[in-house]
Amino acid sequence: MGALLITSFLKNNQLPNCVKNIVIVQGDVPYNTSVPQNIESLIKHKKLNIINLYCPWDQALLTSLPLNFELNVGLVGYKNPLIQNIFFPLYKKANLHTSSINDKNLIKLLKNYT
Repeated sequence: MGALLITSFLKNNQLPNCVKNIVIVQGDVPYNTSVPQNIESLIKHKKLNIINLYCPWDQALLTSLPLNFELNVGLVGYKNPLIQNIFFPLYKKANLHTSSINDKNLIKLLKNYT
C-alpha cells in the first residue's frame, strides 16, 4: 500500500524540499503510472531520485495480476525511464513479498542514496 500512498501523494501535493530520494519496494501500482510534471522536473534537474525495487517472482504481486488486469512496478519496474528500476531478488522466506524488508542488502542499497 505504500507505493499507492506515495503515488497518490505526489499527484495531489507538493513534495517538501528536504526529500531527495523516494524508494519504492515491491510496489503494487501499474507499471505505466504517470509521474506528475512537477516531480519529473525535479528528477530531470537532479533534485530528486525515485528508485523502484522490483522482482518478477513476488508471489503476492503475482496474485494481484488477475485482480487488477495489469502489470505492476514491483514485478516489472516502471515504464517511465526517469524512474530508476533496480532488480532486487527475493528469497529466504515463505512470504517473499516481505523478505526484502529484512534483507541486509536492502540496507546497503539504501545507504548508497543517503
